[in-house]
Amino acid sequence: MSKDRYKEEWRDKLKRFEAGELSSAEAEEFEKELNKLETLQQHMDEQEPSRKNYKPMERLNLRKTKWKLRFEQVGTIIAAFLLITIICSVVTNIFFTTGDRQVLYDDVVKRVYDITKPGVSLSGSGGGISPYFTKDKTYTIEKQIGSETQVIGSLSTRHFFSQLNTKDKVYDGSGEEPQFYTLKNTVTEMELIDKWSVLEKIADVSVSNVYITFDRNYSTEEVNRLFDDYDVEILFYPVDTGIADDEPIGFPNDPMWLETDWTLESERKEGNTTSATYSAPGYDEGDTEILQEQFMKVLHFLNDYSKQTREVNYNLRSEALSSAISYLEEHGINHYGAVITGPTTEIIKMQDQEFIYAIDLDESDLYNWNR
Repeated sequence: MSKDRYKEEWRDKLKRFEAGELSSAEAEEFEKELNKLETLQQHMDEQEPSRKNYKPMERLNLRKTKWKLRFEQVGTIIAAFLLITIICSVVTNIFFTTGDRQVLYDDVVKRVYDITKPGVSLSGSGGGISPYFTKDKTYTIEKQIGSETQVIGSLSTRHFFSQLNTKDKVYDGSGEEPQFYTLKNTVTEMELIDKWSVLEKIADVSVSNVYITFDRNYSTEEVNRLFDDYDVEILFYPVDTGIADDEPIGFPNDPMWLETDWTLESERKEGNTTSATYSAPGYDEGDTEILQEQFMKVLHFLNDYSKQTREVNYNLRSEALSSAISYLEEHGINHYGAVITGPTTEIIKMQDQEFIYAIDLDESDLYNWNR
């Protein structure tokens, strides 16, 4: 092989090396050759002062060439990463904003709490859509005791597309959960006396939340009439679903509006920002028909999103929801108890009422009643 041809092929390989066109094995082998040349160059530089009539040669900056190649490779990786991030971000935003998924998924989480946690509600406090197919949301868990609402914990959720994971943190969850008794449970007179005596000890300075079990099932209208003569508020109506529930399923004393229930009143655009005003359907306090209608709508809605519903509360599996819906459509909505709140002195006045089969104290707080 002639010297010129060898020189030409070597330069060609150098260009391909700098462009990253060599295979891994070829690049590794060529880099070894460059290292040899770099060693030779350093040796010649060291000998230069002692050489007479030395004429500077055109030098090949081998170290610069290698680092240039490495920077180019890093730049390619970064550019690819940014491109992938942009594509993922676009896909994620399209998924969660199409069909109001972002709002509907929030509805699932809130409505599960509404129908299973007496006196408890969720309010959104932060979160958003991230670039990689996820939507995060943090909720504040609030509980009404008397006339005031207290923060009792937080709930974090993450959607990966439609798959939901949740993590809650209740600040004061060390005590036993209150319960409703079934009529098959034998509640002794002494047990009832003990429950009432606890309320009597704190009566003058407190408000209390109490779980009341009835002597039989009552309609929603009948439940309201049972407490007409008392200065208390009904927080929750547990519903007889025909199955032994591990925890109560029912509805609060305000309608559980879904996203589809709201009506667009006005829409306003300013540049790239759009703001809209929505209104809920009309509701008169105590309208039991609307409370019941919304309860059934929520059950159907949660059953449509059964996988996510189950992640928030495993007891609300699809088979449980379907069974409850079928039973209620056949037998109607009736209640075996109620959760009430109000001045403890007012609750004690009910002690001798025949409709009360059993009670269980939930929580008490310093007097704050302003109803």
